[in-house]
Amino acid sequence: MTDYHRPGSGNDPSSPASNSATRARQGVTGHGVRYVLGFSLCGVVIAMLLAAWYFHWTY
Repeated sequence: MTDYHRPGSGNDPSSPASNSATRARQGVTGHGVRYVLGFSLCGVVIAMLLAAWYFHWTY
């Protein structure tokens, strides 16, 4: 149960947010996520091109 009336609870909807970006996000960014997404996207594009080439020119 959320107590909106207790001072300092941090759940008061009328008070402005005072968390840093990392704390509000509940973690850190990074760890190569953009590289995994980029390589995965390139791999899918190459796989689709190969599939299109195979089915278009072999039948």
